[in-house]
Amino acid sequence: MDGQHEPRIQRTSSPGLATLVVGGALGAGLLIGWLLGAPGGPATGSESWARSDVVDLAEKALEQRDGLERAAGFARLLSTLARGNDAMARDVAPGLLAALDRAPLADGDPEFALFGGWWARSDPDAAHGWTRVAPEAGATSVLVEVLQAWGERAPSDAVRVAQQETLAIRRTAALQAAFLGAERALSDARAWAEVAATVSDRAELRAALLPMLVRRLDRDGVASLLAWAEAARSPDPAVRHDLVGAVAMAIVDRDPVAAVGVLATHAAGRRSGDRDEAAESGLPADVVERIAQVWVERDPEATFDWLSSLEAGAPRSAAVRLAYERWLGRDREAALAWGAERAEQPDRWLDPVRAAYALLLGQDDPEAGLRLLFMLPIERERALKVQGILANWKGHDPQAAADWIEQADLPELRKQALRAIPARQPLVVGRPATGSGEGS
Repeated sequence: MDGQHEPRIQRTSSPGLATLVVGGALGAGLLIGWLLGAPGGPATGSESWARSDVVDLAEKALEQRDGLERAAGFARLLSTLARGNDAMARDVAPGLLAALDRAPLADGDPEFALFGGWWARSDPDAAHGWTRVAPEAGATSVLVEVLQAWGERAPSDAVRVAQQETLAIRRTAALQAAFLGAERALSDARAWAEVAATVSDRAELRAALLPMLVRRLDRDGVASLLAWAEAARSPDPAVRHDLVGAVAMAIVDRDPVAAVGVLATHAAGRRSGDRDEAAESGLPADVVERIAQVWVERDPEATFDWLSSLEAGAPRSAAVRLAYERWLGRDREAALAWGAERAEQPDRWLDPVRAAYALLLGQDDPEAGLRLLFMLPIERERALKVQGILANWKGHDPQAAADWIEQADLPELRKQALRAIPARQPLVVGRPATGSGEGS
């Protein structure tokens, strides 16, 4: 910034950035896009306007009391100015900033995002600099408009700048906006993949791609999106891997079977002999978890059949646990019956199911729940479940719990740890529970 803009009024407080939601910022972007596309505006060619004309028109639009009329009027002016050239836009930008500064606006009002998106079309560096120093431009919705416009103009620069945001939620929103703009600018899918390859954080890349992929999905359908993804085949195996994962996450809500098919096709390609592909790691955890949680709501049996076929490891275990918990929340009776049938099967991939089932079983039959838990490998999650069952049991029937510990076929050190677990007292109305202890 060159110091031309000095805030002249004290604006109302805006919400803290930590409370901003990425989806809300991008949703605001849809409103901004609609407003900037609103018809109307002076018929006179914008190239012939003097700066004073623009400021007068902006102040007239911004003096409207009705918020929607004010935003629509300001958007019509900006849309008309957008028909001019970059030099003209840079010339009138200080006057528009001054008009905004004098207007009775609060930080976060849509007029700031409208202006930021318009300014970034002609001078993205200056517009982005404004979002870094001006309180009224600090909302994520303003950053989103600036980065989306910048992405249309210079995709690589927009993605590079978006990665410089230090707050994770703003960085994700900025990257999503930059890729939305880049998708409009880059008709060649391979060129787009080259821009994607500049994002260093792979999980962040997948999250950044989702809004753009969903837009393509809504516009063109699953088959077209898959064809585009194939055309965008990057020479970088990691980028190929992440693009496939992001595509699967984009289509899972519409067609989970197709999402699984995308991953299966990719996995088959990795096993076909391509050394680079074969060197890739397994499916990203966030992709597997997302598909499992969506699919289990429609077809639990098919979901767990698929999960059982995946490579063993932490990502699969987490997905099995999350899917089973989601199923319990939607159809507890069916999920419990399915878990009971598999409680003592030897398949290790079912361990997260057994652990969740054992905890619920232990509420009514502590001995059976504990017996099942001690069949599982020792790890933190199982230990916490053991503590929970024993704490409740000690609270309801301390002698039975103590007898079980003494009779259990466990090392003495383990028994000592179990004896030390404090009882969780039954809750009595009017008296708080005591003795619950940490970790119970």
